[in-house]
Amino acid sequence: MGKHVNQGFTLIELLISMAIFAVVLASGAPGFDNLIRDNRLGAAANELSFSLTRARSEAIKRGATVRVTAADAGWQAGWAIWVDSDDDNSRSSDETLALVQRTGDGVEVMAAGSLAEIRFVGTGRANTGEEFQFCDQRNDEIGRVIRVGKTGHTSYRKDDLCNAG
Repeated sequence: MGKHVNQGFTLIELLISMAIFAVVLASGAPGFDNLIRDNRLGAAANELSFSLTRARSEAIKRGATVRVTAADAGWQAGWAIWVDSDDDNSRSSDETLALVQRTGDGVEVMAAGSLAEIRFVGTGRANTGEEFQFCDQRNDEIGRVIRVGKTGHTSYRKDDLCNAG
């Protein structure tokens, strides 16, 4: 008679393996959620930082004033990058370089004070030195800050400013 060799798993071994897998998966889920939220915060801050850098670059390239203005509903809803080529302080469709519309990603964008516009002149200097804050529903965690200096330079940092809210 030939020797019989078992291949595969028994039902008990399979159930134990699935239980161990479920425990490992459940223990990693909260960390993954925080990773996603951190990435959303970073992406939102990077989006505004890129827009401000683009506006400054366009101002230098064109030797003209380029504006970044908040959407009607505020910075939270988005912003526009535009060149006021006719110096009438209003945006027309042929002056618009880019429109950024933000979606409800759970990230709150706040400008210092009632800032509704940043202007970059042809030398690259900004009309104001202000900060933008990015927070989410984890008020006890670290947020992001974009600072625009009067020289036009933008800087990015992590900050615990969300604790104050």
